[in-house]
Amino acid sequence: MSNSTEYPNTGAMAFIDKHPAQESVKIIDWQGNNRAYSFPTLFAQTSAINLVYSADYVSVKKLLPRQVPNPVRISKNRCLVTFTLFQYGSISDNMEGYNEFVVGTFVSKSRIPLLPAILRNSFESTCTYVFDMPVDAEENCHRGNEIWGLPKTMKKFDVQRTDDHLHCRVSDQGHLCYEISSPLKGKNWFTTNERNRSLSVDKNGRTQASDIHIHSNEQKFFSARSPFASQVEIKFGMMETHAKYRHIGLSEKPLITRHLSNMNSALYAPKSY
Repeated sequence: MSNSTEYPNTGAMAFIDKHPAQESVKIIDWQGNNRAYSFPTLFAQTSAINLVYSADYVSVKKLLPRQVPNPVRISKNRCLVTFTLFQYGSISDNMEGYNEFVVGTFVSKSRIPLLPAILRNSFESTCTYVFDMPVDAEENCHRGNEIWGLPKTMKKFDVQRTDDHLHCRVSDQGHLCYEISSPLKGKNWFTTNERNRSLSVDKNGRTQASDIHIHSNEQKFFSARSPFASQVEIKFGMMETHAKYRHIGLSEKPLITRHLSNMNSALYAPKSY
């Protein structure tokens, strides 16, 4: 098994060496051919922007399938909803780079408010459940559907980036799905290494989780108290799949806005949760 591909810098190689190939998952790919994927999948030259809002707990809970644990509370009536744009560069198994927009919420089997635990990545039961996940690569869309049961769909991405600002529009045949705009400024993030966990429901209705290891020395963030927060904008399209996020009581500003560049990550195969 090999995670072979070209990685252009030694920082990425040091990370990759810590996550050697462990297993292979075989599927029929989007072209009808047999395809084997080595895990963990390795990503390099990735940039991301992550907007974390608070939202109404009851409204978000209603969006979750019955198999999925409850949202993580940050107060009696509030939980968290995240909107993240990933721009993947080099990927193992000779996959092409692509764009991905993720709408999710933190969930947990525990009833204790776990915001500090999320920030420290210290609770095994805490995961991110994904509500929507548009991408712009056929192979990755099909792979996400088949292996994880993720709600990946093909969409068009228009991303405009300068040194200090990002704008992204995700659309479907000209119709708006999501649009975000944010400064790429702030203070240095707390850590360079993280371990997160993604929760999904496969085609047979079973919950499964995948560990994700992340490394980036180039991370900036700002909080809702920062003057930058008032410059963050998010818009939703008119289709119900996207419009429903207008009705979950999102906070006026994101609690945290984080930008990562030159990020490396390792995505492990899903296991029963």
